[in-house]
Amino acid sequence: MKVVFNINYPVAWAPGGGGLTLFEMKNALKKCGVETGWMRNEDTSLSADILHSWGHCHDALLDIAHNKGVKVVADIQNGTAIQDYRPFRLMIRRYLDQFAKGMLGYKRYCSVLNRGMYSKADALISNNPAYLEYVCRVFNVPVSKTHAIWRGVRDPFFEINGLKKKEHLVCVGSILPLKNQVLLARIAKEEKVPIKFIGPPHPESESYVREFENAVDGRYVTWERGIIDSEELAQRVGESMGLVLLSSYESYGNVIMEALAAKVPVLASSLFSLQSIYGNDIQYVSTPLDAHVAPALTAFYDQSCRMGGTVAPAQIKPLRWSQVAQKVIEVYKECGVNP
Repeated sequence: MKVVFNINYPVAWAPGGGGLTLFEMKNALKKCGVETGWMRNEDTSLSADILHSWGHCHDALLDIAHNKGVKVVADIQNGTAIQDYRPFRLMIRRYLDQFAKGMLGYKRYCSVLNRGMYSKADALISNNPAYLEYVCRVFNVPVSKTHAIWRGVRDPFFEINGLKKKEHLVCVGSILPLKNQVLLARIAKEEKVPIKFIGPPHPESESYVREFENAVDGRYVTWERGIIDSEELAQRVGESMGLVLLSSYESYGNVIMEALAAKVPVLASSLFSLQSIYGNDIQYVSTPLDAHVAPALTAFYDQSCRMGGTVAPAQIKPLRWSQVAQKVIEVYKECGVNP
């Protein structure tokens, strides 16, 4: 079985959970005996059994792949995952989609709006069951073609034990406005809640990074800016009293699942995407964040300290990447491709 990965942006230019997920998945599949490679437009001898597209796959590429006898698996996530899928909203979206299809015709509907993936892909994978429900109801995708598969957790997060706890929280992620680290740092100092921020400065957020640097006081707000490996990160998370993630947008939040694997408490923004995945396994800050972060942060820190920085095993079951790879291979098999 040979799988070619396609992604529509340079991974190195967008550091974060997306790139981590892609490389971890590729390596895990390789360890399971799957031959993997990258879609290279200049490679005239390119061959594959499966085209695994990360994000939306262009309609023309879908057609070319199928003409070559290649099955297409699309790994999808979307910004609509942060919205509440109320029945009335879904009905309106479905109506508008059907209207667009009728006005444009199926071929132009697929190419102009880039919607062909939903009907033409042989299988759709998402880490968010709510988003799969959305595409089924709005784009009329058969449920049998969709597969909800959690992202994997790196092995060191399962192997944390006996760490001496330190009385601070951690916030993990590149420093950029989307993550709201400046707001969190300001409130941490005001409320005297110690937080260690872990993550590199985002290359496209220089002014925001400077603002964050000015908020670092070395006492309540510390910053470990170097990119650390999974063993070190697992130790930083495992020895903390809890993880705080106050992003304005998260489709999944890889580090949340990793923290749950390490049995560390989590406080996150009350995004529908996160609530639909993690349910009651984590705590949430209501929006608008400015008005609710301070009381939520102090309550979370006090509670975490009383509990010794640990929580009971989560209802959701974190998976190792090797387990995720096996689930993805089963999807490939359902498409008619065998090892």
